[in-house]
Amino acid sequence: MQEAATRAMEAEDKIYYHYGKEPTPFAENATLQALLNAGYQQTAGTFHNLTATTANTVSGQFEAALDRAHLKVSSGAFDYKSAVKSAVDGLADTMKYVTYPTGHTDTLEVAARRAVLTGVNQTGAKLQVARADEMGVAFFETTAHGGARPSHAEWQGRQFHRGGAVDYMGKHYPDFEAATGYGTGAGLCGWNCRHTFFALFPELGDPPAWTRDALKSLNVRNIEYNGKQYTRYEINRERSQQMYGDPETYLYMDPLKKN
Repeated sequence: MQEAATRAMEAEDKIYYHYGKEPTPFAENATLQALLNAGYQQTAGTFHNLTATTANTVSGQFEAALDRAHLKVSSGAFDYKSAVKSAVDGLADTMKYVTYPTGHTDTLEVAARRAVLTGVNQTGAKLQVARADEMGVAFFETTAHGGARPSHAEWQGRQFHRGGAVDYMGKHYPDFEAATGYGTGAGLCGWNCRHTFFALFPELGDPPAWTRDALKSLNVRNIEYNGKQYTRYEINRERSQQMYGDPETYLYMDPLKKN
């Protein structure tokens, strides 16, 4: 988590430096470091919750495996995929699945990846918001990528205002949280969301990073599979259903790759 947070803040701070602003160095900022430490605790709490909801957990083993993954990621020595794989490999023979109270079942690796990745993403987002508070930033722009869930494709690559929708310099900016669902599990930086956001300075002439045509091109049906054309989102769900028996598992494993 430390490595991921440092990378996120370095990328964010480049924007501030570009506009002649001087953010406090990440390692020296007590507020940001406190948020990072809180992120560790939040992720650890998620691990405990997963353990509590698992019907077939060998006593303490799943929790210990997740703790090992968390330590490896937070130390910066491993990326989250490598850390999770290493941590759960030892449970493969005794515990293959996690079953939730709803009846939904995930493989152990999928459940662990979700916990680690979501914890890392949410902590990074909180750091960016805190930096924006420090720098007096009122506008954000979201990133965009192919294969986004339809509910996320609606707001990816767009610009927003924090604290309510506004009309500013001839342009309408929707409310950041209301439009993106930031702060909720299903929204921006929620459950395995790969989007993030960055500071925006419309008064300095910041053009959008994504044009409307470029955003549309992310959802064209240009992937052929079994004689049919799919969008990346559709092919992800199709392959996920075939490989994992669940169209949503692609959110936590990349079904376009052989795992």
